[in-house]
Amino acid sequence: MAIKCPSIDLHLATFKKFQQSFSDENLLREICGSDETTQTLKEMFKGIWSLEDLCKEGAEINEVVERALENPHEFVLKPQKEGGGNNFFDEELKQNLIKAKVANGQD
Repeated sequence: MAIKCPSIDLHLATFKKFQQSFSDENLLREICGSDETTQTLKEMFKGIWSLEDLCKEGAEINEVVERALENPHEFVLKPQKEGGGNNFFDEELKQNLIKAKVANGQD
């Protein structure tokens, strides 16, 4: 008996870390080899950032978090949980980002 299941490529494409790499223009350019292909792929994906470098000097995530705190309706905070329904929006997003900043030593 045969069972239909998605390919490993499809499974990988659903991982947040994999999706995050598609928003990294330098990585895309390195893999794609052309600016045109890089731009085409980059336009297909929204930015996804990890909080692991939050509060580290020079980290891009610091600017992103500040933009999210100023305009929380433009962002979604997605915990590393599968199945959906765990996302934070608006005021909840703001409160969770503030907690993350405090936990990383920044008030």
